[in-house]
Amino acid sequence: MKRKLTIWIIGLLCPLLKVAGGNVERDSLTSEREAPAYLMPAIGGSLVVVGSLLDFDHGGRALGMDFKPSFDYKADEVLRFVPAMALVGMKALGVESRTERWGELIVRSAASTAIMGLTVESTKRLVGRTRPDGSDDRSFPSGHSSAAFLTASLFAKEYGHLSPWCSVGAYGVATSTAMLRRMGDHHWLSDVMTGAGIGILSVELGYALADLYYHKGGQGGGMSEGIAEHPATKGGVYMSYTMPHAINGPRVRSRLGYSTGMEASHFFTSNIGIGGRMGITSSQMETRTNDGRWVTCATPLDHASIVVGPHLKLAMPARFLMGVHLHGGYGWYPRTEATLSDTELLTLGDRSGWGYEGGISVGYLTRQGVTLSLMADYRWWSEPARGVDNQGLAIGLSAAWGF
Repeated sequence: MKRKLTIWIIGLLCPLLKVAGGNVERDSLTSEREAPAYLMPAIGGSLVVVGSLLDFDHGGRALGMDFKPSFDYKADEVLRFVPAMALVGMKALGVESRTERWGELIVRSAASTAIMGLTVESTKRLVGRTRPDGSDDRSFPSGHSSAAFLTASLFAKEYGHLSPWCSVGAYGVATSTAMLRRMGDHHWLSDVMTGAGIGILSVELGYALADLYYHKGGQGGGMSEGIAEHPATKGGVYMSYTMPHAINGPRVRSRLGYSTGMEASHFFTSNIGIGGRMGITSSQMETRTNDGRWVTCATPLDHASIVVGPHLKLAMPARFLMGVHLHGGYGWYPRTEATLSDTELLTLGDRSGWGYEGGISVGYLTRQGVTLSLMADYRWWSEPARGVDNQGLAIGLSAAWGF
């Protein structure tokens, strides 16, 4: 699945732009020259998209081999933590930051770090890209670059109001870390670009989730509790993991895959509505050899679909709601092949057909108007080849905002 796998990062994180705009504790510290709230999420999302989808790696190791004699040091091991050390030092010296309490600052930082670590490690394991120097298969994305841009974003969040040069300096150190990782031949250029974007987006999401915990954004006279708060029309994006399942009996099976796309819904009453999705699903496949070993196929099984159907929702306490949906629609498979033996190929795809998906979700409406939901679906689609199964479970997240 390579870099295409990380499209879901954008699908999950970018809709939180509205949330990220309200996540500072000390609004009095905000200056008129401060950048718009959506700027850093947009930059982070763009880095992930470009690094995930485009190939900047032609020429291989030339850049690294040219500079490695001069840059083969461990400076990047320290530089990635410099903004964090500066943040702690300035806070300890009493320099006023946006987050006043130490405990809340620790929660925000820990949430951001956990999101970054989980995203980077899971993507490394799923993609398995070999480093330029051939040392291992954990090249994509760059963990050092993610950590560097995470600490730079934390510093910019807390002290960027003092001067634009605070943010410039922090991101300059982070960029230097990423450059050293590339020049040292540890990563491809797309690795460090995607890692930088993950670091930035992790801080945006970490601060947004911390706001949910600390109940930020709800001023006196805010919205009343109950289902009436949830907008009738919503649109957003979703991502989910598709669970491994057998494709062709004991010979072919899928590994953990992903699904991502856009979704929308409109409710005619407080409980009944209609909604739909448009998205793509990609699952890496494995074939069983004659000696019993499972071998990963070179290309994944991809599927694009458009579905629509009825939605039901039920109000729950404290701004939560439960939903049920049933979608039907049409899907398309591109052509791919699974090797069963030296002389036998299983051709999949180059087909289209009808399918359905149904599931449940539990959502929470933030005070910034974004609905965050945990969902579980059962999906059945027309066979990618005669006698070949394509059905199974998917578990994921969605983020939507009202219109």
